[in-house]
Amino acid sequence: MATVSGDKGSQRLSHSTKADLQELRFMIVLAMLIASSAQNVEPQRCLLAVDGRTLVRGQCDVFPMGGGSFTLNTGMAGHPVGHFAVVTVSGPDRADASWNAHAGGLHAWDSLGPVSRKGACWINTRTRICAWK
Repeated sequence: MATVSGDKGSQRLSHSTKADLQELRFMIVLAMLIASSAQNVEPQRCLLAVDGRTLVRGQCDVFPMGGGSFTLNTGMAGHPVGHFAVVTVSGPDRADASWNAHAGGLHAWDSLGPVSRKGACWINTRTRICAWK
């Protein structure tokens, strides 16, 4: 809840409101990225494996998000299909990956940690995220 204090009416937001606003901003930016890239969806051969379990294998939709970043297996119009992953490139052959740990979950907020590029895959000790054209 927002509170107003001080002589000049400065506004201070509670911690939970700040977190809610940050979550809302993230969702808006993600929706805009997915919507803007929906016309650029690229069906590809995909693999998503986490903790030794293969969760996605075969054709899936890959949405490029610019700079090499992408979502894998978000389905048409950005709606999740089972499990999906987000790879956010941070530098040459380096990225951070996240996923929806609960199948059908709408958010990829579960971190998979830093990943390194190896061919068409982004990998670390927990995960392998691949997209082949």
